[in-house]
Amino acid sequence: MILQVHGGGYTFFGPKAYRRTAYRWAKATGAAVLTVDYRLAPQHAFPCALADVLTALRWLQRHHAGTPIVLVGDSAGGGLIAALLLTLRDRGDRQPAGAVLMSPWLDLTHRTGSIRLNRATDYLPPMGPITPAVLRARAAKAEGSDAPARAHANVHTYTANAHLAHPRVSPLYEPDLRRLAPLLVQVGGAEVLRDEGCLFAARAASSSDSDGAAAAVALEIYEQQVHVFQAFPPA
Repeated sequence: MILQVHGGGYTFFGPKAYRRTAYRWAKATGAAVLTVDYRLAPQHAFPCALADVLTALRWLQRHHAGTPIVLVGDSAGGGLIAALLLTLRDRGDRQPAGAVLMSPWLDLTHRTGSIRLNRATDYLPPMGPITPAVLRARAAKAEGSDAPARAHANVHTYTANAHLAHPRVSPLYEPDLRRLAPLLVQVGGAEVLRDEGCLFAARAASSSDSDGAAAAVALEIYEQQVHVFQAFPPA
């Protein structure tokens, strides 16, 4: 069984937008696919989306006991899955059978090198969903109020700036990546989020349990490919 967690910068998209993707997963694997209709920002900020994905997984585990469950997610959905695996581990809960992270958004602080290096080769803006131009426009419309200060204090509608490096918001900043489900991480070589996926996979792969068991992690880099290239039809 597959639990699909959609992307969209935590602010848009939903199961309807991912019906084609769900169909492709089901056709390729023969598995049933459930897509989580998690709550979106700004109306529902962190940790609402994470709580919804956790609830969906627990429902599947309860109603389909004994059935292997694999999580798949792209962009923000990949980040949510990484945060979910860490949450499950910290609570002592059972991990899923595996997880596939496609172009995962794992660092909302945008500090990795590919954010700048690949800005000319990817379609994503280098600062994520809220760009400096948007901030300036907000400030211009709200001259004489405190709106500009509030806008800059919340670069992302998912959470306040002070929380952007929280490990459940940006899993790249989690210091301990041991005891996670087997991972497949896919990134495009030309995308702005390339480095955070690579760094997360490398750190997870180098982690080992107390008994010395190595983590099961695979990283696939698709050269000259952009963000979530898997969603585009083949040429």
